[in-house]
Formats: sequence, structure tokens, C-alpha cells
Amino acid sequence: MARFLLTDLQASNSGPYTCEYYRREPPQISSQPSDSLLLLVTGEFPKPSLQAHQRGVVTARENVTLQCQRLNNSFESVMFALLKAGAAEPIRVQGPAKEKMDFSLRSVTVSDAGNYSCVYFLMKAPFWASEPSNHLEITVKDKTERESPKMAETGVGTVELTLIVIFILLFILGVFLIYKYTRCGAAPNKMTKCSRSSKDPQEQRTSVQPGKESDDLSMAITSCSPALDKASQVSRAEEPHTVTYAELNTRALREGLSRQMEQPLETCVYSTLKG
Repeated sequence: MARFLLTDLQASNSGPYTCEYYRREPPQISSQPSDSLLLLVTGEFPKPSLQAHQRGVVTARENVTLQCQRLNNSFESVMFALLKAGAAEPIRVQGPAKEKMDFSLRSVTVSDAGNYSCVYFLMKAPFWASEPSNHLEITVKDKTERESPKMAETGVGTVELTLIVIFILLFILGVFLIYKYTRCGAAPNKMTKCSRSSKDPQEQRTSVQPGKESDDLSMAITSCSPALDKASQVSRAEEPHTVTYAELNTRALREGLSRQMEQPLETCVYSTLKG
């Protein structure tokens, strides 16, 4: 193997190159020439533009079309070459064409991702070439990459996230049912019925004329029993302090009424009690 170093390249160095080897001792028989290698020295023509028909990220196994177009097409047909950063030689060479050329990359893989550019050049001597176009980045995403980067980092999938949401909803529902039962769970038959009056108990006693009737009425109007259940006591605590609860003794009322009917009619004073 031999290496040939070419330094300080100029546009005149453009063209096809071949190599061969031969014996140093007689008979000096040489080999057949190698395949030709076209060397292009860029910079003689204005740079073209490179565009992709697909925008954004390309999925693996899809087809990608890149179009290289030159700005000045006043001279003869030229050849177009597609370049990739890091590659020692053009990816594709196609032509001839006057204005533009499409390069199709079929069934792309992750290895096809990278920065691409293109040039155009003359097909014969002096093989002048244009400046390379601006780089165009191609990103290829594998089909197996379905999870987003954040989900992949945390290790939480769609199923796990759904279960977490269901658990939170069930917890909230349970708290609501417990709260509702504690507020409204008391049986209505345990509530004691009491009459309410806006007047003070002292005012009630003084508004009635003294006599036998007052004794009966005092027997009829009794305070509510302190043995009320807790739910009733809680509801009373919420009432204003000016409200008085009482329980009517219907038996004492009937007895007082019968005694009044037996006695002769006398002058009576009536008082209205606000219930």
C-alpha cells in the first residue's frame, strides 16, 4: 500500500485520478490502472440550496427526498453530488441536469441521520465545482421509541399513570362519602320536637295572670329534657342564644281544661303566646 499526499490544492487539480503498481526489477511489468477517482476542488461556482420535502423528525423505514438546486443555470448541464458530514466521498452522484436534482433516501435508518450538503460540477475538464450548500440536518426516530423522554426517565408508563389517577379518584370519593355520612347520618326519629319562642322564659311567666291557671300552664310548659341526643344538642348550639326550647305536656293541658269547665265562669284575662 502506498499513500500520496496532495497539498495546496487548486482548481486545476480537479479531475479523475488512477493508480497502478509495477516491479522494480526486470522485467518491470506494471499492473492494470485502478478505477478512476474523481477529485473535486470546490469553490469555483456559487453554492446551491438543499431542501427536504419532509419537515421535522423522520421515522425509520420512511423515504426521504432531498432536492439540490443551483441559482445560476446559464451554462451547460452539470452533475450533482450529495455529501454527508464525516463521509470521505459523496453519498450519491446524479445527473446531468440543468437546474436541480432530487436525491431519494429509501427506508432510512438511524445511521442515516446527520448533516447533509450538496455541490454541482462540470462533467468534463476542467471539472470545476461549486461551493457546498448549507448543512441540512436529518433526524431519524426509531419506531420502537414510543415513550416520551420524560416518561422513559421516570420509568412510569401509561398503565401505571392510569392506575394512579384511578386510585386518587377513589380516595377522594371515599372521603366525600365519609363526610356526608357523618353530617347527615343521624336518625330523624331520635330528634325531640320542641316549640321555639323568641321571648325570654321570664317574660313568658310574667305575661300570664296569677292564679290556678298559671299553675296548670307552668306544668304544661316544661323545659326540654337534657337527655336529647348529641345531634339535637349540636343543632341547638348553632341556634341563637335568644331561642328557648320547650316541650308541651298535653296531659296537664287536658286536666287544666277540665278543671276550668267545672268551675263557674269568672272574669278571665287572656294572653297570647307567640309560638
